[in-house]
Amino acid sequence: MKNKIVALSLTITLISIFVGSIYNNGHSNSSGAPNGFTGSPGDGGNTCAVSGCHSSFSVGTKSNVFTSNIPSDGYVPGTTYTITATVRSSPSRNTFGFQISPQTTAGTLVGTLINTSAATKLTGAGKYLTHTSSGTAGSGGVKSWSFNWVAPAAGTGNVTFYGAFNHANGNSSTSGDSIFKSTYVISEKVAAPIVNIGGPTGTICFGSSRVLDAGNPGSTYLWTKDNVQIATTRTVTVTQAGKYKVVVTNQGGASAADSIQISIAPLITIGLPDLNICVGSSTTLDAGNPGATYLWSTGETTQSIQVSNPGSYSVKVTNSLGCEARDTAVITNIPLPIVNLGSNITACIGNPVLLDAGIAGAKYLWSTGDTTQSILVQASGNYSVMVTQNTCSASDTIQVNFNALPNANFTSQITPGLLVLFEAAQKTDLTYFWDFGDPNSASNSSTSINPVHEFTAPGIYLVKLDVTDVNTGCVNSNLDTLEVLPIGINSASTDQSLNLSVSPNPFIHNTTISYTLTEPAASVTMDVIDELGRKVAILMNGVPQQAGKHNVNFQNEAGLNTSGIYFLRLKADGKTTIIKIIDSH
Repeated sequence: MKNKIVALSLTITLISIFVGSIYNNGHSNSSGAPNGFTGSPGDGGNTCAVSGCHSSFSVGTKSNVFTSNIPSDGYVPGTTYTITATVRSSPSRNTFGFQISPQTTAGTLVGTLINTSAATKLTGAGKYLTHTSSGTAGSGGVKSWSFNWVAPAAGTGNVTFYGAFNHANGNSSTSGDSIFKSTYVISEKVAAPIVNIGGPTGTICFGSSRVLDAGNPGSTYLWTKDNVQIATTRTVTVTQAGKYKVVVTNQGGASAADSIQISIAPLITIGLPDLNICVGSSTTLDAGNPGATYLWSTGETTQSIQVSNPGSYSVKVTNSLGCEARDTAVITNIPLPIVNLGSNITACIGNPVLLDAGIAGAKYLWSTGDTTQSILVQASGNYSVMVTQNTCSASDTIQVNFNALPNANFTSQITPGLLVLFEAAQKTDLTYFWDFGDPNSASNSSTSINPVHEFTAPGIYLVKLDVTDVNTGCVNSNLDTLEVLPIGINSASTDQSLNLSVSPNPFIHNTTISYTLTEPAASVTMDVIDELGRKVAILMNGVPQQAGKHNVNFQNEAGLNTSGIYFLRLKADGKTTIIKIIDSH
């Protein structure tokens, strides 16, 4: 900023009354001049050249009486200066007197007089400065008096010191003295205006404006933009880039100028997106513009925030230049797909379980790797599925347990005639149901563990056994083909290498059983079974025997005392043979 200082001339009139004797015999008033004799307009032009003071005679005027340390460009308001008045006369005249007062033309004191010497004093409530008795003697026709003066307030303008001076002839009378007047005019220093419009550079935000104020009320103004005049007002509002300059001239005629280079800040871009997010999830809203300051509608002040609830979220971004921008994002929740595989499932081995994730048209990913809506599972374990619909995903897990099936294996042994002995694996908590595939028989089914069925005719039959585990409800079935051939009494079925025979047969109460082992047997078992498949007698149970022919006496004791048809079964190291026996008592 450049300031140009122009000194404005403010007139200070200083009136001096010099009292001294020049040509005629006269005297100087040793107590000082009476008030109001400075010769100023405010004092009516009066001096001591009047009857009763000094002889009445014409009053002359002299210049170059006053000197001071006030700068040539004027006084500064409130500053204290030293002023000196010097009277020069003929060497024979060495008695002097004076009265000085800085006044307006109306006689009002301007500034403040300060007495600094015993040779002078203030009178008239400080309005006048005059000599004392010790301040009248000069030397070689010259006399000087000095005093201080405090400059008045700004805007006073020119000040005139009025002075009346006497150089007396020393004859101790009022005659023969010489009176002259002198004035001293000083101006007020006018400071150049201080102009500051915020330069040298400035930035305004995109789409906004800035007011440039040259200050200094009451001055005149000349504004230019890029050297083209644009205004003569104190302020201008700018919206465009460029170099703005103002010249300010104050009322005293002093001028100063300042300039500023204005640039436009780029537009702040935020770009918050409206988002659809899944219920229970969150997303990040980022206002960008690193290094800026932020204020979100949530109260947060970070660049980015995490949000999960639906609603509107707004942010104000302020960059380092003070420019602001705002943006809003609307968050909408998308409901999650409802996935329910149901309660945990218990099933039986061999019966696959269908697991269905529901929600047709969605995307699926099972823990098995399948991507279909439903899957069939046949093994125990935990199964989970992730279902995605409208970009949102949900999952569910189910535990599937498969219970083992009961053993449904059975054996059959054809006995003499059309009777067949069936034997199933025995275990507690199982139920059995036999279907002998013999529809012409009145007893085509049985719930016994080891039933005996008499087929209606020789032939091939399809026999089925259903075994149910009463604890798990699991059912296992076994279907086998059986060829039935007629066997007479003492005719052995299955393995005939044991040469099993009974004699006599039929018998009454007792008979002899014979069989042959072609090699030693580690376990030989012999039992008797009735027509219902019940074991009614055990003759041997796992007995080791040597090779050879063996005889066993069988007696149908009282515990078996019903006559009828029985089956004798012989087992030897995995070989089995059965013959029909008849007790006819």
